Amino acid sequence: MQTARINTFGKVVITVFLLLIPVVCLYSYSNLTSVSVVKTELEKASLSQLSQTVRQMDETINQLFLFTFTLSRDPSITDFADIHLNSGDIYDNLELQQKIAEKLTLQSAMSKWQNQLVVYSAISHQLITSSMPTIKVDKLFADHTLNATWRYRVSPAVLNSKASDPDADYFVRDNVEPFSALFQPDRSKLIIEVMFPAHNISNELDLYKRGGKGDPFLYSPGHQSIMNHTANVPLIKELTGQLEPDRLKDHGSFVVDLYGEGFLVNVVKSESLGWYMIDYLPLEQILAPITTSRNLFYLSMVLLLFTGILASFLIYRHVQRPILTLIRKVRRLAGGDYSTRISKRAGNEFDYLFDQFNDMAMKIQELVENVLQEKIRSRDAILKQLQSQINPHFLYNCLYFIVGMTKLGEKEAVIAMANNLGDYYKYSTRVDNPMATVAEEVELVDHYLSIQNLRMQRIDYEIDIPPRMMDIPIPRLLLQPIVENAIIHGFEEKQEAHYLWIVGEYSGEDYQITVEDDGPGMEPEALARLQNVLKQHAGDEIGTGLLNVHRRLHYNFGGTAGIEVVASNAGGLQVTMRWKCKNEAEKLQGDQD
Repeated sequence: MQTARINTFGKVVITVFLLLIPVVCLYSYSNLTSVSVVKTELEKASLSQLSQTVRQMDETINQLFLFTFTLSRDPSITDFADIHLNSGDIYDNLELQQKIAEKLTLQSAMSKWQNQLVVYSAISHQLITSSMPTIKVDKLFADHTLNATWRYRVSPAVLNSKASDPDADYFVRDNVEPFSALFQPDRSKLIIEVMFPAHNISNELDLYKRGGKGDPFLYSPGHQSIMNHTANVPLIKELTGQLEPDRLKDHGSFVVDLYGEGFLVNVVKSESLGWYMIDYLPLEQILAPITTSRNLFYLSMVLLLFTGILASFLIYRHVQRPILTLIRKVRRLAGGDYSTRISKRAGNEFDYLFDQFNDMAMKIQELVENVLQEKIRSRDAILKQLQSQINPHFLYNCLYFIVGMTKLGEKEAVIAMANNLGDYYKYSTRVDNPMATVAEEVELVDHYLSIQNLRMQRIDYEIDIPPRMMDIPIPRLLLQPIVENAIIHGFEEKQEAHYLWIVGEYSGEDYQITVEDDGPGMEPEALARLQNVLKQHAGDEIGTGLLNVHRRLHYNFGGTAGIEVVASNAGGLQVTMRWKCKNEAEKLQGDQD
């Protein structure tokens, strides 16, 4: 099985690919490393910045709650818890309340966040705020569960600045005196409550977002997210819809896909509020310069590849194709087509090579035609010489037979031999056409065997030739020498031998005639020498008998045509003539012409 060979064009293209593959692989690895490093550093930086913001926010919130402890230790506020005991002195009570309100206002102003401080006397049901006069509100805290931690509320009733805004959100936390009554409001004497609106956190988120690509917000499951004032609300809703509990860690990062775009999400938990501050960054926008550089590189590689393929095509067209044309013409010339010429023009240095090839082919054709004519003349001379050797050989045997029969007084045999001898020379001396049909050869053999049977009186023979083979052309005196060899070396050397078979067979274009006798045959060594002589039929010596027939078959039909000699099952020899003829009628007609 032949392996497919790669031409020059394919080799150049493969070489270009092999050159580009390591470059692309190295750059791809470098690009992936760069992206990984950028992502890692971006995650660290943004997570660190977010953690710092959360710490600052927690410090501010914790500071607000510490106000309640400071106020709970103030003597004026302690006296306010027992104000019901001094109900008779209204002026002193009003002065005390005014003093506490000023302290609350002063304490509230100490924080950078907007906040509200409320002091409530659980006994007298009076309260004082940091931004409004004293208000007596019945049952304000009666059914209110105290806030031991920061809790998220909506639409406060006491935050005067936001009373007109039903959507105002705030965080609230309570401190109780005594502290043991935190979870039993009916035992409390004094409640100090601190609250701050959620827009404080929104302002902090605005500061964090300023100058960056993030969009931070505060998130807690079950509550509405607190966003900055320029937040992308639809994107944040899509993100919160994908926030599963296992992703909400105290400190961590992960990547999500939002509307077909990747985002780096950083999460830091606020220890004071218990909420999560979340910031998300569009990775594709941040990595856009690296992506653009990568795409430009790949584009340059594609252009380089196409340039290499174009160069390979030019080499193929102007070098490989002329070479292939020349190779095909040389092969045709080597195959015997000496009339082949190159008519194509390459338009380059190959035109000169093509012209030289055409001149060479023309000279070779002239030389081959001259040699072929000489070879035909030589073959005709050899064939005529071989045929001339058959005639004397057969004549000698017939003359000896006539002499012998005359001595024995066998006049009929002498007459039959003379008549057949005349017919033989009439048949064999037709030099105008050295070819005959199988039927003519069989008729000659029949005459010959009749003559030999007259002499020996013990020859039985059988001729079985298919009718189709009777009109096949073969050289004259081709079958008779084989039969004669069987008579002389078979029947004359073995008195018991008496039977001869002549059988014809064909298969397609292959034909054969077998002559088999029941004579003594040949010793294995002698048979091997004879077979070796037949294989060496191309020697310089011109022999007679079987070798003569073998050479004539080979010269006329070429190829594997010839005779084969093997031992017969009947005891003698089996001689088979084989040849191949594609068109018997045309072959015969051509030789006659």
